[in-house]
Amino acid sequence: MSGKHEPLWPFGARASVLTAVAVWLGMSFLFVATRTYLDWPDDESIKLAVFIVLGMGLIPLALLLLDFAARSGVALSFKGLQIDFSRVDLTRPELTRQSLGIPDNIGVSGPIISDTTPMSIIKTLREVTSSEIVVIDLRRGEAWWVTRLLALSAGAVRAGAPTVLVFIGTRENRPRQYLGWADPKGVLESILRDKAEYRARYDKAVRIARQVVMYGQNELLPQRPDPFELHTEVGRYTGSADYAALGEAVTEQILMDQLAKMPDSLEAPPDRLTLGRLADLFGHCLSTAAVDLEWPKAKQVSALLEATSRYVALVKGGRYESMIEKGDGERLLLRELLAPRAR
Repeated sequence: MSGKHEPLWPFGARASVLTAVAVWLGMSFLFVATRTYLDWPDDESIKLAVFIVLGMGLIPLALLLLDFAARSGVALSFKGLQIDFSRVDLTRPELTRQSLGIPDNIGVSGPIISDTTPMSIIKTLREVTSSEIVVIDLRRGEAWWVTRLLALSAGAVRAGAPTVLVFIGTRENRPRQYLGWADPKGVLESILRDKAEYRARYDKAVRIARQVVMYGQNELLPQRPDPFELHTEVGRYTGSADYAALGEAVTEQILMDQLAKMPDSLEAPPDRLTLGRLADLFGHCLSTAAVDLEWPKAKQVSALLEATSRYVALVKGGRYESMIEKGDGERLLLRELLAPRAR
């Protein structure tokens, strides 16, 4: 989603004037009525009430003026305060969020062929869950498989981090072009809806993982006269201290095993995450809102204000640089609006 037009005052100049007049007239009638029947406001507070009403009526006009300033890049000043959008710098260190690059295919380029391979993937996922934003480089469409993104998004949803998955790739022979971002929950749900087999293996992995977490330590096995036997697929993991030590993270380990389980592995052949596949899977939840740092400052401000997503990408000529949270950018704009004018 590229972000629809969202100015501070979206109703036009005529509507702002009519709104101001309506506020003034409405409050005037209210004051007349309350003063006649309730003797309020009294003589001492009437002046303050009038100033408040005048200020309320001017709000639509002020928002309209700010919209104009943001789009034209002009600097406005009034009694020591200035509005100068040319000074806005969205690349300030306190604004930009650090992005973590993740290895292609979570660090394993080929199919999973043994129990030890998913373990190396889990180590990478542990590092990823300490970051807010991770970058997935699809390159020319050969670098990532949907199965690996399924494991990554499942781990992110379980751990609550990362919260943003940024997709970049090679487009028109230009590398690291920004393609969009999505939250892990939306990515996970989209993949599970795409193929029934993805959903079936994910659900099975979750069921197995719950039992592994419960019975991973022998002392937690139910005490019965006859030996208590777990299902063979559950016992495969409970019999290893490495799996038990993973805790809840064993879910992604088991998920990768299930996805690559032979002879009907879902990675042979792989479901490659090409640019077209990315659009098919996540077109409905992929935000493409971006500010190009090569644009004039006025256009940068306009793009930030018009974005409807929580995060906005910073790019240079389409090449991904970093992410900022829209709210942080808006607070920066407010500080610049009210910055003291240099003398």
